[in-house]
Amino acid sequence: MPSFANGRHKLITRFEHMKGAHSMRYTHKTGPIVLLAGLALFVLPMAAETPGTEKSPSTSMQTEAAHSENALPRLILPVPGGRIASGYGERRHPITKKMVLHRGVDIPAKKGTPVWAAADGTVRVAKSRDYDHDGYGKLIVVRHAGGFETLYAQLDSVLIGEGARVVQGTPIGQVGESGLSTGPHLHFEVRLDGEAVDPEPYLIQ
Repeated sequence: MPSFANGRHKLITRFEHMKGAHSMRYTHKTGPIVLLAGLALFVLPMAAETPGTEKSPSTSMQTEAAHSENALPRLILPVPGGRIASGYGERRHPITKKMVLHRGVDIPAKKGTPVWAAADGTVRVAKSRDYDHDGYGKLIVVRHAGGFETLYAQLDSVLIGEGARVVQGTPIGQVGESGLSTGPHLHFEVRLDGEAVDPEPYLIQ
C-alpha cells in the first residue's frame, strides 16, 4: 500500500530530525512520550492521504428532495394572450354562492380559443365528457416531473389522448364552458402530489 509506505518513511525521517535536534534519551520517563508522538506522526499522514468519503444517505436524500421541489419548469399561460380573471384561494362560488376553495385560476377567452400545454409532460387524463358531474366539464390532466400535474378544465374540445407526450406550447384542447360555468374560460390548476397549489408562482411573467 503506497500510503502505508509513505507514512512509514515520513515517520522515520521525522524521528531522525527529532533525534538530531534534541538528542533525546529514551528513558522510562521519556519513552511513553516518544511513542505517543511517533504514533501521532504515523497516523496523521495516513489520515490526510485517505480518499474523501462519500456523501451520507441523509445528505443525498436532502439533495434529491431539493431537485424534486424544483423539477417543474416555468409554466407558460395555457391561453395565448390570456389573463387571469379569478385567482387561487377562498371565494364565493359564482353559481352556488357558497364559500369554497378555488383550486386554480380562471382565464376567460372566446369559445374555441386554443389551449396549450403549460410544460412538457405526459397526458394522464383526457375526458371528452363530464362523466363525474364534478363541474370540471371536459378536461385534461398532464403529468410532469417531481410529482407535479397541470389540469385544464371547462374545455369545449379535447384534442389529445391519454398517454400522449406533449411539449410546452402543444395545442391540447379548446376553451369552452362544458362544466359548471358562467361563460367560456379555461380553469387551470397546478397540483403537487395530488394537492392543488397556487399556479401563479410557477407561471412565466
